[in-house]
Amino acid sequence: IFAGETRALYALAGFKYGDVLCDVGCGPGTTTFELAQLAGPNGKVIATDSSSDGLSRLRGKALDQGYSDGEDDGVLHHADIAPIELCERDAAAPSPLSATPVDGLWCRWLLTWISQLEADGPGGTVSPLTSILRNCRAALRPGGTAVFWDYFCDAGWGVTSSVPTPEWDRLLMLLGDEWRQVGDPAVASKLPARLVKEGFELVSIKSIAPIVLQSSADWIWRSSYFALQARRLANEGKLTNEDVERFDAEWALIGDTPGSFYCPPTMAAIVARRPA
Repeated sequence: IFAGETRALYALAGFKYGDVLCDVGCGPGTTTFELAQLAGPNGKVIATDSSSDGLSRLRGKALDQGYSDGEDDGVLHHADIAPIELCERDAAAPSPLSATPVDGLWCRWLLTWISQLEADGPGGTVSPLTSILRNCRAALRPGGTAVFWDYFCDAGWGVTSSVPTPEWDRLLMLLGDEWRQVGDPAVASKLPARLVKEGFELVSIKSIAPIVLQSSADWIWRSSYFALQARRLANEGKLTNEDVERFDAEWALIGDTPGSFYCPPTMAAIVARRPA
């Protein structure tokens, strides 16, 4: 999903063969391997994440794709594509993202989950968002480029259908409340000004606002995702098993109704450069 948009952003950022690239908040490596293909064997990818589970899953995928195990030095090696250095760290921590400057940096769907996104506090303390942006700028070489892809606005988030959707509406309310308690669904709308303040030059801002028709292949994985979320909320006592059954039945009806569609929250991809 988003393969076309992702490739276009790699090109716009100028990521290329031989580059040293950093995947900030890499998770299980969804984009890490694409960056490794771009950088090639003469380049390198530094994959950072605060989750040891995510990095462990990335390592497992790498071994399945022909990488050698990097348990000793944290670097996975491959004959044909870039080595991947695994780095477990909090992107907001006061330590470098990379020991050496990188040519490009990729950060997708991380900042929306960062708490305390408000303005920097008194006494010289800074918010986690500011810390991450400063760490990203410090990691880039002069002239290096970063891509921040995150959520811009959740006002249009929802399902439109000719059938009633009360169970979906309840699930959406619960998920939205959870999101706002831990992060910011509109963080990308704040990023341009914050990036300029932290010494970046803005290159471009692109809106990413897909609409998923019920007859599309994309609908299938959205269905799986929301089914899992409904069951998670039931396990946490926020929904009953009967609520989940009603949601499953309603969602199946929505999916069988021609003309139904799903709008995820609007996203934006911001390309910014550290001045040369």
